[in-house]
Amino acid sequence: MLSNEVLMITRVHHINFLVRDLASATKAFNTLFQQQPVYDSLHAREANTARYQLGEVIIVLVSPTSATGTVGQYLEQKGEGVFLVSFGVQNLEDFWEEYESNELVSVASAARKGLANWQVQDISLKCDLGTVLQICQEKNQ
Repeated sequence: MLSNEVLMITRVHHINFLVRDLASATKAFNTLFQQQPVYDSLHAREANTARYQLGEVIIVLVSPTSATGTVGQYLEQKGEGVFLVSFGVQNLEDFWEEYESNELVSVASAARKGLANWQVQDISLKCDLGTVLQICQEKNQ
């Protein structure tokens, strides 16, 4: 357990699936989940998304709007499928205070605004799992 006896990671916040055709993917997931998604555009990341709430976990379908953007390049290199798992934390800064001297966990990107009221930051682990890992803090609106 951590020194302050508080769990830094509280849950799996969201899982992103990379898809080429958002319309076809949402049709299949609408049937599977029996619900309609919330659609968003991430202009800075050159992607469109469809998000489903399943209990406490959010499933996000992500489709690039450009082959040259980060998401489009990832799709070209890795193909469709799970590409990101995001872990919920109470506070990004508190997380890094706890892990700043840990050799197994490190910062992989600057913190940035995600979907909805999310503040996200990519992380790196010493082991490569073949997917992007991230921490996510929901900001009060």
